[in-house]
Amino acid sequence: MRHAVDVKLDGVICGAKAVVLHPSLRAAAYLERRYGFQTLLKACGECNLTVITDVIEASSDCPDFLATLATVPLSMVMPGILEKLPAHILALAGVDPSNPAQEGGETISFADNFKRLYRIGTGWLGWSPETTWNATSSEITDAYSGHIEMLRAIHGGSEDETTRPTEKPQDAKFDRAGFSKLRGLGTVS
Repeated sequence: MRHAVDVKLDGVICGAKAVVLHPSLRAAAYLERRYGFQTLLKACGECNLTVITDVIEASSDCPDFLATLATVPLSMVMPGILEKLPAHILALAGVDPSNPAQEGGETISFADNFKRLYRIGTGWLGWSPETTWNATSSEITDAYSGHIEMLRAIHGGSEDETTRPTEKPQDAKFDRAGFSKLRGLGTVS
């Protein structure tokens, strides 16, 4: 899996720094809850400045994006922003355009997926909440896969290994006499 990359918005300066978009779990969860990813993509295509501003502010260190545009003509910065924003929104959603979706997988909502990723980061991986919120979806899933590989290396097992059956075989019979004999071995007279 290719990791989502930060996107630098050319010609957009916030304070003394260039605006860089980071597809963090925090930004993804916030924007999905507020708009939904289809709405984000549609608003980007319609040049909706309010929604574009929310995406940029949630994904960068620029708390007041509109103030940074006060001295710059929109015609100079919007083409570059509109070119890069759809890929960033897909990265927020955890979509890797170069990796087609696998059929037969489990279908869950984005909100449930983000909750699952947060639990993996803070639970399985032992990351702090801040580290988990700042990680991307692909970083969390890759770290989780690495953690599972480490556990398999330490404790044995493989991806192909089948689990033991949990149901009693149909021909199994309880041996009461043998059980009573075993119980008798464990008592002290």
